[in-house]
Amino acid sequence: MKPTTNRLLVRVVKEGETPKGNKVLTAEVIKAGPEAAFNAVGKRVVFSPFGFDEVEVNNKETGLLETLVIVSEDMILAVYEE
Repeated sequence: MKPTTNRLLVRVVKEGETPKGNKVLTAEVIKAGPEAAFNAVGKRVVFSPFGFDEVEVNNKETGLLETLVIVSEDMILAVYEE
C-alpha cells in the first residue's frame, strides 16, 4: 500500500499527552506519498489523534492483521531527531 499526494502511512507506537493535557500520538513513518515535502520514512513523528484514517493490512512478518494510520503531512506536529 502506498499513500497518495502528501499523505503518510504510519504505525502508531505510543499514545500520550502534552503538559496541557492535549492528546498526541507517536508513530513510525512506513511510507510517504509522492508529494510529501520531507523524507520522513523510518522516522518517528508526533501528530494529533484527530482527522486520520485507519486501515488494516496483513503484516508480512507475522502474518497477522495490523492497524496502520494514513495521515496528511500537514497533521504532523513534530519529527523526532535521531
